[in-house]
Amino acid sequence: MVSLAAIVHTVYEGSFDYDARHGAGVYKWKNGNCYEGEFYEDKRQGKGTFHFANGNEYVGEFINGVFEGNGKYLFDGGEYNGTWVSGRYHGSGTLIFHNGTSYKGEFADGGECACPLGTVVYWLIVVNLSLGD
Repeated sequence: MVSLAAIVHTVYEGSFDYDARHGAGVYKWKNGNCYEGEFYEDKRQGKGTFHFANGNEYVGEFINGVFEGNGKYLFDGGEYNGTWVSGRYHGSGTLIFHNGTSYKGEFADGGECACPLGTVVYWLIVVNLSLGD
């Protein structure tokens, strides 16, 4: 195992393949965010956990550094558990808010759902993983 501390105060502990993060590792940013999981050719790829400095957390699959596939996102006392596409929830899933209100069904492009009684509710959880890694 190798540790790498960059000038910008990020730290990586884990496997390398030549000069790229590859295999299991932990990457910590100066701002307090932390990723623990699999890397492939220097990208977050496979299964992992992303801990946000604000206490939010994503546990699931990554492709090319973004949430993709199945995953659970815990935020502000609520959670979304379901399918992700390009870093947004999209497809089948369950969203539970901090007050216990929930919706189980289909999601489109990060926040639209067809809720009971024909009401359409919009919300968007923006997860920025463009962190220069």
